[in-house]
Amino acid sequence: MAAESVRFPTAGSLSGILDVLETDDDFRELVAGDVEEPESAVDPAITVGVPEGLRPALAAGVAGGRPVVLVVASGREAEETVEAIRSWYSGDPDEVAQLEAWETLPHERLSPRADTVASRMAVFRRLRHPKTGSALFGPIRILVMPVRSLIQPVVAGLGDIEPLVFAKGGELALDEASRRLVENAYTRVDLVMDRGEFAVRGGIIDVFPPTLPHPVRIEFFGDEIDTIKEFHASDQRTYGEDLDMVWATPCRELQLTDEVRARAKSLIGSIPNAEDMLESIANAIPVEGMESLLPALIDDMEPVRGMLPEDALIMLSDPEKLRRAADDLAKTANEFLAASWHVAASGHGAGA
Repeated sequence: MAAESVRFPTAGSLSGILDVLETDDDFRELVAGDVEEPESAVDPAITVGVPEGLRPALAAGVAGGRPVVLVVASGREAEETVEAIRSWYSGDPDEVAQLEAWETLPHERLSPRADTVASRMAVFRRLRHPKTGSALFGPIRILVMPVRSLIQPVVAGLGDIEPLVFAKGGELALDEASRRLVENAYTRVDLVMDRGEFAVRGGIIDVFPPTLPHPVRIEFFGDEIDTIKEFHASDQRTYGEDLDMVWATPCRELQLTDEVRARAKSLIGSIPNAEDMLESIANAIPVEGMESLLPALIDDMEPVRGMLPEDALIMLSDPEKLRRAADDLAKTANEFLAASWHVAASGHGAGA
């Protein structure tokens, strides 16, 4: 007999149970914030013992009154928590989002995946410039993130980068669209096969935004966008109905602006084993691992905490577990940094 597939609760399916939970005095007080606050301004945290299975329910309940940021120990836990919260949350499931963490360490000469960066950039934009009623840029009520996302600073102003949106019937010059795709670290190719690529043929742009399951073909009539259709990368054939709008989310958090390119050019020869990488950046060519040069190329970094809504309630799921995870991350990062300096000193690194 074949085993039955596992079925997870759908969005909002447990919201009715939340009403029952709120009949409990203790749970209702937590949701309403009717708890005794500490007098110390140095450490205004409130420690509450909540069973792990009820934490998503608590986050969903609190979000009815104010934005919630829930910090967990790992990326996998964040993914599972988002799905759990959506089953408890009675609002739009898109209002529950995850700020993913890089799969790479800041010092590694490896770039985070394009879909990870695109997801993060979408969250940054929604945090900085939320638009009520927008399918793409709507406000976030509950943001879940692994502790790594919280403690890793980001390039200042990422949420202010103007999104490149292709809207059916909208006007956008083909040359301008191509230029902005390059700025957003898309790679121009002859045939689009992978995320983060685009191609131009006549009055058509094929582009594969990392947040979409399939690439899209955008046909222009002059400067007006005539049609937007998904297509299969395998046979390049379009399918389905026209799309109204797509967002070509940036593929890199390090934008190759004129300032960054000039800084890269000035640094050529001053950073061990980075000449090839710096030359590529100076020529506006995205290169694997260029994020490892962020401290040298960017003056202004900002903490993720500063991007969160001022009235957001920050919930730490198992603070001791979070501290251990943060300590492990710091230890691993320091070990990689020491190893990279050793390789650079020996002259065996990339670009040597």
